Amino acid sequence: MISAEYFKTQFAGEGRQQDPAFRADLHLNSGIVFEIERVLEVDKGHVVLQVFPPEEGEGAAARKRSRADVRPGAAPSLDKLTVSYESIACVHFSPVERVQARAVGF
Repeated sequence: MISAEYFKTQFAGEGRQQDPAFRADLHLNSGIVFEIERVLEVDKGHVVLQVFPPEEGEGAAARKRSRADVRPGAAPSLDKLTVSYESIACVHFSPVERVQARAVGF
């Protein structure tokens, strides 16, 4: 189970907090997925996170947005989420998807 100790020690060193080329997805037991922007507060029974709102349909896992797509000066819409540790299924780190033109060949 994910606990306050995880967010205080391990989360900051794994992926997203250190390298913006990685994203952290918070998977809840209900099936909802949020992309974590940053950890705001860690408490004994819950964590407060700044997250991108989940997309409709397939969910945040299908998002094709990358940090490069955000225009300079345009603030993305972020939500503040308070979640208990018991409702967290997992935190998944993955590289941010980059949209690039593919070259033909091998």
